[in-house]
Amino acid sequence: MTTKQFWHATRLVVLIAIMGAVAVPGFLVQAQPPVTPEDYLTWDDAPITTPLRHEGDAQVRWGWETAEKALGPFNQEPFEVGDRTTFNISSDLDDYEFELHHRSQHAYFWFEVGTHVDPDVLETTAARFDSEIWQLNRYLYGENPTPGIDGDRLIHIVHLESPWPGLAGYFSPDDQCARYICDESNERDAIYLMLDYGPVGSDRYFSTLTHEFQHMIQFEVDGNEYRWLNEGFSQLAEHLAGFRDDPINNSNIQSYLSQPDLYLNSWTYDGYQQGAYYGAGYLMAMYLYERFGVGFIRTLARHPLDGLASIHAVLNVTEQGIGIDELMTDWWIANIVDDPYVADGRYYYQTFDLPESVYTERLLLDDSRMQAKGFLKQYGVRYFEITESGTYQLSFAGNELTSLTPLAPHSAEWVWWSNNASSSVTSMTRTVDLSDVDQARFHYWLYGETGHFPGYLHLLVSTDGRHWRFLESDTMLRFDQYSEAPGPHYSGLINTWRNDSVDLSDYAGQVIQIRIEYVTNNAVTGPGFVLDDMRIPEIGWSDSVEEGATGWEVDGFLRTPQMVQQNWALAVVNRGKTPLVQKIDVQDGGASAEITVGSEGAIIVLGAMAPFTQTEAGYNLLLSPLD
Repeated sequence: MTTKQFWHATRLVVLIAIMGAVAVPGFLVQAQPPVTPEDYLTWDDAPITTPLRHEGDAQVRWGWETAEKALGPFNQEPFEVGDRTTFNISSDLDDYEFELHHRSQHAYFWFEVGTHVDPDVLETTAARFDSEIWQLNRYLYGENPTPGIDGDRLIHIVHLESPWPGLAGYFSPDDQCARYICDESNERDAIYLMLDYGPVGSDRYFSTLTHEFQHMIQFEVDGNEYRWLNEGFSQLAEHLAGFRDDPINNSNIQSYLSQPDLYLNSWTYDGYQQGAYYGAGYLMAMYLYERFGVGFIRTLARHPLDGLASIHAVLNVTEQGIGIDELMTDWWIANIVDDPYVADGRYYYQTFDLPESVYTERLLLDDSRMQAKGFLKQYGVRYFEITESGTYQLSFAGNELTSLTPLAPHSAEWVWWSNNASSSVTSMTRTVDLSDVDQARFHYWLYGETGHFPGYLHLLVSTDGRHWRFLESDTMLRFDQYSEAPGPHYSGLINTWRNDSVDLSDYAGQVIQIRIEYVTNNAVTGPGFVLDDMRIPEIGWSDSVEEGATGWEVDGFLRTPQMVQQNWALAVVNRGKTPLVQKIDVQDGGASAEITVGSEGAIIVLGAMAPFTQTEAGYNLLLSPLD
């Protein structure tokens, strides 16, 4: 993993026929026995996945290096004011030399040699960090280790002029790894702040420092949190520290409200959409804090599950009496209502005024009806505006099931799916007895996609369960700097079932372990990989995935049919001095209701909700006037 990872203020679709209105290329896929509705994955099935935060974690996992050598601590002598040292900022740049200008209770304050800093301003700044930002973040999100990776109880705050445009600051996970493994590591608990963005003591300075310190803590307490929620936590910290008019955060919220149809189980490679993901995270974190309280946020930040799965779990463990789908519906409504006098106040941001109205799509009468049809991303939402008052018959039809895995199983009904967690490693491991054979080959079928900043899937073998070596097939990729895989692997897109195999003959006569392993990054995670129909004919072993785990030690992979249950959020919000909210229950992909639109018009809220999948859901919404 040679590229510095910054956490900074940084279809195949199943054919559906919905009321005869939506045509999608493909073919009809229906679940067949023995699959039942109880077999479809839900958020309750989400596994806790193992963080893989940098190359050091990987080398320890594969038995290539000890934790002590890869992860430290790398003890250094404490620094005194006036000391000089170097920090690596990028492998493309020479190391920078810095001088220590101030040492506070909790932090060193480093500046590039020759930088002038007002000592009084710096002392006041350091005191505020110690008394406010340090305390707030550690209370909310957990404790960064003290001492840290360098054996020092103080963190390092490193100040410089930005070498890259648009960068306010960052925390680098690679700093928590030995430099001989992660070549950009500084082997210190460090936060980097750009003085050209936020001068010392300014609100921009403090908001960025608050933001990045949260990332440092999150790395320690739950290092594979989904990025959009991780960024939400950081922005919530800024908000609670009093920085509520930050122009970047407000712009992010505006970006989300203008394009709220986003997958909230991934991130984006599109730089123009990243602000929207930041905005979604900020609004969600703030909504959870205001509705359920600080205890909910503290539990959520520390929960080993991630993203929507963790929100679902914490709703349950804190006994909120509400599920993730109902919560999402309420949140989407709150983003257009924002009024304390509607319902019990659940549609209101208490400490924040939304900077901009949500983007709405106006529905117009055409041939005595209004219609909206198309596709929604999972946990994305659209808002449809009706300006003509009157009474309408609303009819809705949408997918009942949505594809989790784009292709039908290679055989029968079940497959193994790698999951698509963030900054994680998932695996399946089994013991294979080759004692009585002099050659063997492991055959399997697979396909998958890793996304635009890909992770990779590879196969490993071990004779002792501790030290692992790569297995290689003729179709695997070799060195691939793009995915940063250290050996033969699959990455990118394989969009049809591929029959492949690896040779085990070097291990004939032994009892070995084979492992199928999927590694992801901390940004864009694609749909993942799918495997089916595995076999080693020389020993008479096969696995069609129809009979359960059958000897696999499973860590993060999920056995699943092709489909998941598709749920929908549907509500009508009548505009007015006090908006009126009417939720409409969608069952088996359909709903019908009579609605009344007042003189000030109404907005229809439509959201799609299905666990795990990154496949869009199709819908058709019809409104017919009754008067």
